[in-house]
Amino acid sequence: MSTRLDRLITLLDTGATPLVRSTAARQIGGIQKQHPSELFRLLARVYEYIGNRSWDTRIAAAQAFDAIAKEVSDWDPSSSSGGGDVKPAIVDDDFLTFSQFDVDSVIRHGRLLLASAGKEYDEDDSMEGLDAQARIAVQRAQIKKRLGLGAQFMDVDLLDDADLEAAQARKRKPAEPVKHEVAVEEPEIDMSKLSARERNRIKRKQRLDGKKKSKVDLGPKKTNGPSANTADTKAGVVSTTAVDITEQPGGDAIVVEAKKADSREALFAISEGSWPFESLVEILCIDLFDAKWEVRHGAGMALREIFKTHGHSAGMLAGLSSQENTKRNQQFLEDVCVRLMCVFTLDRFGDFVSDHVVAPVRETCAQTLGVVSQYLTQPVLVETQQALLQLVRRGAGDQASSVAPIWEARHSGLSGLRYVVAVRRDMASMLVTGTLDAALAGLRDHDDDVRSVSAETLLPLVDTLVT
Repeated sequence: MSTRLDRLITLLDTGATPLVRSTAARQIGGIQKQHPSELFRLLARVYEYIGNRSWDTRIAAAQAFDAIAKEVSDWDPSSSSGGGDVKPAIVDDDFLTFSQFDVDSVIRHGRLLLASAGKEYDEDDSMEGLDAQARIAVQRAQIKKRLGLGAQFMDVDLLDDADLEAAQARKRKPAEPVKHEVAVEEPEIDMSKLSARERNRIKRKQRLDGKKKSKVDLGPKKTNGPSANTADTKAGVVSTTAVDITEQPGGDAIVVEAKKADSREALFAISEGSWPFESLVEILCIDLFDAKWEVRHGAGMALREIFKTHGHSAGMLAGLSSQENTKRNQQFLEDVCVRLMCVFTLDRFGDFVSDHVVAPVRETCAQTLGVVSQYLTQPVLVETQQALLQLVRRGAGDQASSVAPIWEARHSGLSGLRYVVAVRRDMASMLVTGTLDAALAGLRDHDDDVRSVSAETLLPLVDTLVT
């Protein structure tokens, strides 16, 4: 028996229109208002859809995060239990700073972020051991499903066996090399070279990925009755899923409702006296570098919605003085800005509508940077601008030193400048230095998309230049 929350969460993905999805997102925020203690459960449920392959689903999930964040009261560490005189048990000040950011180093050592890792083109493991005819039948069903041609009223075969036989002959390889390639796709992370904060974030992400994998593995098992439990016991698998059994009127039927695992919610829980969204932001910062562009896009949107409402208290801890919390807030925001700069540097995903480029990841991260910039102090804001200008200069290349130009880097840097200048109009007189030169140089760029974003960057500076 599904609950109201289950139905609303499902509507984020299955809603017939954007209006239905946005209404469901607002009602999820209403649940947070009525039940403040359910914050981590709501965050965990909505997070499942923020990296969905459907654009509309990701938009709806971001709207749900926005609705939830608006119903969470402002985090005031001084009013937290324990008072302001109690020092927190653990203070993690291992943040990234702009002094560590170098565009050339990120390009040289980082992994380029493309549309995906290419796993969707690997041969399905479920077809191992099948003969040629069985493989063709499975592939036929998969292609029809992907193309939306599996309707029951379609009697015409639009796909012939010949369409699949040639591709099957090319993909016929020994099993060992295929398994080896899959095994090395995810490089092992050397924890010794990472800071304590990085190790903590990666462990959280690994626990979350493990939970997702276990959910997928258990999904296809539909065996009912006592034989299912017997089979699991013989295989050494112990099920820990709790269920609610409800008898229906008449006594002829029952409803079995599976309870959600608490460990999923625990990933987003925080220690007492910490910023409520800290664990979620840590996981989203890792998702910014996911191989799939949909996951990066969703993470950027979620960060944008959270910082839009609660960026002024990000990273603060109970037990610290007001000055210490202000400093920690700026360090936390600077850490996020540096990560966004790395996304700008490495992201290469783009699509084209007519003759105009669509770069959803870079555009969303630029919007997130603009939202974060409204909370930055002047020194950190200047460093943010200088990092963006460094990205624009590196993207232009240097023929003397044989440095190849990267138009995506120029496009990213100017997009970031556009939103920062538009948001921080109070600092326009200071930001105009450097930004104006970069925008004017962009207007002479050979790439029309760079010229377009350069013109948009100049718009917020019009009032400052006229006066």
